[in-house]
Amino acid sequence: MRNSKLTAEQKRWQKKFGDRLRELIFARGYQSIYDFWINSGISDHVSRSYLNYLVNGERDPKLYLTRILAKTLGTKISTIVDFD
Repeated sequence: MRNSKLTAEQKRWQKKFGDRLRELIFARGYQSIYDFWINSGISDHVSRSYLNYLVNGERDPKLYLTRILAKTLGTKISTIVDFD
């Protein structure tokens, strides 16, 4: 869903999701989002540009992709989305 059609609350959620995802990526020792994309195997599941959109809070991830991100980061989905 594009940002222009989102409510303020949805935009805040996307931003929080992206911030949390970035935090987890760097906490796992990756030097950059690109480093994570190249070296984690996530590139088989998501394009580099879409991953950047997610990290920048510009896209709302599908549940399946959130599950793959969590698995790749060695954590649970709840860890990624628990930011309230």
